[in-house]
Formats: sequence, C-alpha cells, structure tokens
Amino acid sequence: MAYDFITNHRFLLIAGFLAFSFCVRNVTAQQAIPDSIQLEEETVSVPVVVPASAPVSGPVFRQASYFSQTGSRFVPVSDSVMVPAQDTVVMQAAQAPATVSVPAQASTQTPAQVPVQVPAQVSVPAPSQVYAPAPSMGVPVYTPDGTAPVMDPALAGVPVVDEFAGMEPPCEGLFLQNYCAPFCAPTCNRLLGPGRLFVEGYVAQGFNVNSNTYSYNEPTAVNDKEGYQLNQLYFSIGREVCRGDQWSFGGRVDVMFGTDYYYMTSTGLETTQNNAPHWNGHDGNTSEYRAGREMYGMALPQAYMEAYVPIFHGVDVKVGHFHSVMGFESNQANQNFFYSRSYTSVYGMPTTMTGVMSDWRVTECWSIIAGAVNEWNSFDTPEDNFSFVIGTTYENACGNVALSAVVMSGQQSAAGFQSDDYRGEGANTTVFDIFAKFRLTDRMAYVVEFNYGTSDNDVYDMTAGNTFNGRNWYGFSNYLFYCVSDTLTLGARFEWFHDKENTLLGGGYNTTFANMGVNYFSWTFGANWDPMPWLTIRPEVRWDYCDMELDIAGETYYAYDRNTANYQFTIGCDAIIRF
Repeated sequence: MAYDFITNHRFLLIAGFLAFSFCVRNVTAQQAIPDSIQLEEETVSVPVVVPASAPVSGPVFRQASYFSQTGSRFVPVSDSVMVPAQDTVVMQAAQAPATVSVPAQASTQTPAQVPVQVPAQVSVPAPSQVYAPAPSMGVPVYTPDGTAPVMDPALAGVPVVDEFAGMEPPCEGLFLQNYCAPFCAPTCNRLLGPGRLFVEGYVAQGFNVNSNTYSYNEPTAVNDKEGYQLNQLYFSIGREVCRGDQWSFGGRVDVMFGTDYYYMTSTGLETTQNNAPHWNGHDGNTSEYRAGREMYGMALPQAYMEAYVPIFHGVDVKVGHFHSVMGFESNQANQNFFYSRSYTSVYGMPTTMTGVMSDWRVTECWSIIAGAVNEWNSFDTPEDNFSFVIGTTYENACGNVALSAVVMSGQQSAAGFQSDDYRGEGANTTVFDIFAKFRLTDRMAYVVEFNYGTSDNDVYDMTAGNTFNGRNWYGFSNYLFYCVSDTLTLGARFEWFHDKENTLLGGGYNTTFANMGVNYFSWTFGANWDPMPWLTIRPEVRWDYCDMELDIAGETYYAYDRNTANYQFTIGCDAIIRF
C-alpha cells in the first residue's frame, strides 16, 4: 500500500517537498543580511546605516566632483551613486526611485527593531524620472525644492544637484562658514525667494618697516605707519540673492574696526556733515598723522538692500551704502592681492558710494552698470549733490579676458581725507576708470588699469595766496601675477599716478601747496601664501618715488618722510585669517 501511494502520488510529494524547501530557505534568509546587494551594476562606495525595520529607499543623485553636506562638515563623494542613509543630510529630489527592502536580522531580544550596520557596498538603480535643467537664456531653473541642477558632461547629461543653486559656497574659515546655509525655496513658498544666509568675517593685521626718519609712511595708504597695525577686523552678515529664473531679495551689513577705517570714511556717517570726526575723534598727540585723526576707529563700509529681477539675463539692484563699483582694488583686504594699496584706488576715485546702483546683464558676456549716488565718499551732505554712474563690464566665454569701464559725474563738494571742511558749494567732477584682466597662461595673469579725473572746483593755492579754477589727475597701473603652486602666487605692481595740480595727495581736494604737476611712481613686489584654507600670508616690498620739490622760504619740501625725502622704501607683511 505504501509503495502504491508513493507511486500514485509521487508528483504531489515532489511538489510538497519543494514547497517545504522554499519555506525553509526564506526563514534562513531572514537570519542574516547579505554582505552585498548588487542591482544593475550601480554601487555605493561608502557604507550606510539603516534601521532593520525600514527599507533602503530615497532619492539617488549621481555625483562627480560634488561635496555633500553631512551635518556641518563637507565630505568629498566619489563618482558614484549616493544613497542617503538615516544619518546623512542630502537635498531631496521630487521623484524617488523604487524602494529596495532589506530584510531585518532576527534577534531573541528586539527582533526587527535593532539598527544594524551594512558594511558592504549597497547599490540601487538610478531614478526613472529626474528634473533635467531647461535653461532659458542661460538662466538656471530650479527643482521644486529650490535646488539648481547642473549638467555634468561626464555623466551623460545626468544633472548634479547644486546645493547652493548656483551661488558661491561659503569661504572655508575657522567656524563662521558653519552658519552660512542655503535657503533656496521657490518664490511661491517664500517671501524673499531663493538665496543664502551668510555670516562671515576675517582679521587682517600686519607689520612693516620703512627707510624714513619718521615712522609715518603717508601718503601711502593702508600700511601708512611703521610697526604693527590691526588693519581690519571685518564682520559681515546678510542674505545673498540667488541669480536664476526667480525673484530674490537680500542685503548685507558690514562692520569694520581697525586702522583702515580712515580710508573707508564717508561724510555724514563716520564724520559729521562738515567732515569733522564723528565716531572716532581726534588724536591731539598725532596732529601730523591723518590730519590728527585717531589711529584706530570703526567704520560701516556697507549697509544695503538688494533685489534680483529675472529679466534679460538678470538684473541686480542695490539701495543703500556700499563699496565703490569703480576700480580693480577693493576696500576689503581679503579681496586684494597686495598688503598696500595703489594711489589710484584710494585717491583717484571714490572708495564708497551711497544711493541706488543696478547691474543689467544684457548677454552672457556683457553687463551694463547704472545708478545715482551721493557725492564721493559721502553718506549725507548738506548739498546732497547726486552723481550718475554708468559703465559696462565684459567677460568672454572662455573666461580669459575681462573688462570693466565706469564713469561717474556730478557735483562734488565733499572734502578730501586731509581736510576737515568744505570749500564752496562744489562743482562738476567727472572720473573715468577702466581696467582689463587677461589670463595669459594657465599660471600667469595680467591686469592693466587707467584712471582719469577732472573737476571745475576753485582751488586755493596756499603758497601763492590765490585761487585758480580746475584740476586734473590720471593714473596708470599694471599688475602681473604668476601661480607657482596651489598655495603660492607671486605678484608685481607698477603704478604711475599724476596729480597735475597737486590737489589730491598734497593738501586736500580744494587746497594745494603749489599749482604744479606732481608724479608718483611705485613698484611693489609681493606674494600670497596659503598654508591653510583659512589663512593667507602676504609679504611685500615697495619702493615709492615722487618728483615734488617745493621751495618755500628757502626750504625744499618733498612728498615722503614728513616732507624731507623724495623716495620711500617699505617692507611689510600681513596675515588674513578668515573666520
């Protein structure tokens, strides 16, 4: 009977045995997680931590030279597919791929609840639907979460999610960049539109010696005194606008303390309306240094609101108080190559502006600058004479040629750095500045700048005791930079500045020692060494010469060393530490 049953029902027995084997196999599989799960040859090169009771699922981003943010640290990710784990911060995509479930590990205490480590490589298929960028006139678009996808040609057109949506990531510093966060929400969800909150700062301090009898280096600016100087303790906070296909609003406020405050002073802000000291006061012990101003002081270099309008190729509008839009060099030490400043950048054009300024990007290469501002280096003046500013900038598609040309014209009555009051109601003053940058090779760059200014002011000649009308000046500067390595760059600067009536550097904008031409020449050689990402050391040597010779009452006066020498040699070095 037994034999007949087996013979007659052998197919049922075989089917039952296979079903039993299949059940046993499933139970065994739940007792261990495989070392590796390979799906469609897509792998992740880093281990992830997942809860045992949850599936491995979520967005998948292809990465090239991209840095994903984990907490407050930026860690490099290799050219692979990245699976966001439970403890990993990533930007969310609109469409998630199909989930891949990982069976839980059996446990006698807490089955299916204990997180387990997956040390081996895990792979998942790429998402079936991604938000491919569809640029309009070169302006990036955003995914629904506000991030901007960037096409990576190395990945066959797969977009790389840009966490900062086209904006510059925060500079690497000691700690403040941790407070700079992307805030790239669509306009329909956020009042201010896409942008980035930032908090940044740096300290620039240096030491220099000169060949003079006295310790003063004037009229050389910034490093204008022998010995140690805390030049700039600079702090900025604000919201950076995002230049894309949406409206964006932002602004910033900068506060600076140090010896450089003198060259960022604005009439009616750091000084009173008659240009007398306001915040920082006089120093009676140094009446010959900076017209008796305090050595250290505080300035408010920038305080403005900004809006980005997505018309043409983008329009930026600033309203408030900001750095001058003219010139190659900047008020901020961390944006200049050399420790010292050129005569042209300090005396030949305004260092600060107050008013409305716009930047219209009409093509991918050309932009138009236009605005209306108060007088030179003026926040509030009794006359409130406004000047117009108009110019253009250009950068070719290859990025090896850039040009900026800006002109400012209007009534000017604000006194110069050396004067405490006004002389008259002002007259029409026009200044034109143009500079061009050329990348000669992969390691070498050249910059040339020309500046010209003219004014109808009446100027009082203190030596002759009379007044004459009109003054002119012009400057010509050359810069050459050579990159030795990733951390070391060498630079040279040659400048010729011609103060035709001896009014800008000698005695103030509206007074002069003599109606005579004065030529200033300077040669500067320096280096930028970056031993750490947050540290830049800038040594330099500089030689200045001026042909001014004033014969007054049998004595000859020169430009340097308290009017006792026609040349000056300085050696200096400063360090910039970014927070």
